[in-house]
Formats: sequence, structure tokens, C-alpha cells
Amino acid sequence: MNRLSSQLNQRKPLLTSEQWARLISDLVEELRRALADLTTLSALMVEEANRPGAVPDDRLAQSLNHRTRELQVLIEDASQFVRLTQGQVSYEVHTIPVDDLVGRLEIALRPTAWAREILIGTKTGKGLPEIMHTDVDILLRTITHLVDSVACFSDREVSVWIGASGGRLLIRVKSDRGSEGLERMEALLRPVSGAASYRPRKSGARALALLLSRELARSLGGDLAFIQGSPAAYELGIPLAA
Repeated sequence: MNRLSSQLNQRKPLLTSEQWARLISDLVEELRRALADLTTLSALMVEEANRPGAVPDDRLAQSLNHRTRELQVLIEDASQFVRLTQGQVSYEVHTIPVDDLVGRLEIALRPTAWAREILIGTKTGKGLPEIMHTDVDILLRTITHLVDSVACFSDREVSVWIGASGGRLLIRVKSDRGSEGLERMEALLRPVSGAASYRPRKSGARALALLLSRELARSLGGDLAFIQGSPAAYELGIPLAA
């Protein structure tokens, strides 16, 4: 067992029992909605295909494909989160030039920008180290999950700043909605009750993506912090040497 995987057995749980109950309730509801949507779209496509002289409607196929992809991502995130919390993820630590890491990150963020129809701008701070020792694939997954979560609470742009301090790589992510968007995002992890509580339609999936980013960061010996301010930001800190 390497140092990264051994850390998984030395941490406190991310969620209380009440938070687990809320997350599972949200996820179950979203799975129900997704399956209902897939059933409806499939029935509409069959009905359309059986109509004499009907011209195929590409919008139905696109909607079906989109909802299917969302369901696949939700199931994969849930599966990965369970594997992480049970210490069933293997790690491969490599040395990578930080400039290469930044380039790979920009490429990895393109699907999120396209899917969310949003601009993702990346900037680097001064004094970045030349190299880093870490599991590059897991680090990129950590950042992309975080950026995707923030994108859900942004209008047109997400900013990603990459720097270093105290032997750690720092990634700071902000929403163009400022503090309001990120505070609503952070609120997804708080146990809530009552019909008047704010719960977005995809609360479970968004909370899960944020939790997955935090758990991945912790598995690399780092952390993900919500920084209140004007504007608020999420800051990911990962050791430069695993």
C-alpha cells in the first residue's frame, strides 16, 4: 500500500448520517426523473417512427442522447465515490512538468465548456515550480469535477487560477455570479429540511460532483476549501510531492 492509498484509512467521514440521507434522497429522485424522461422520449420516438410519412425529429434523438449521458455520468460518479470512500482506488504517481499539467488541464476542461456552453478561462500565477509528483489522472479528474460543479452555478464564465504556495499546487475556481452562486453550491452539502428549503432540480448530482472532488483531493493528500469573500472561491490545494 503506497502513501496515498494509506491515507484513505486515516480520515474522518465527509458526511454526517443526515447529510448522507439527504444525498441519497436527492440521487434517488434524480434517477427516477432520468428514467421517466428516457421512457417518455423513447415512446415519443417510437410513436414518431410509426406515423405514416413522418420525418424523423433529430431533437428527440438529441434529447434522448443527452439524458442518457447525464444518467451515465451520475451512475459513474456515484460508483467512483463509493470506491474512493472504501479505499478501492489505485494510484500511480508520476513526475510531470507543471507547464504540461496546465496544458493537459486546459484540454480536459474543453468538454465541460462545450457541454455547459460556458467560457472557462485559466491563468497561472508567478513562481510556479517546474515539476510536480502526483497521480496526474486523478488530479485532473479532481479539478474537472470541481470546475463542472462551479459551471452549474455560473452564467457565462468560470475562472481558474493556478499557483503554488507552501509546497502545494493551488487551484482557485470562481464563478461569474460571484459569491451568490458558490454559496448556493456550498449549501448543497448542508443538511436541510422543510419544503421551503432551496433545492435545485439536480441537487444530488451537483452535490455528488462536489463531494467527489473533495474526496479525490483528500486522497491525494490535499484538500478543497470554500473561501468566503468578495467574490467567494473554491481553492484546491495538492502537495507538489505525493
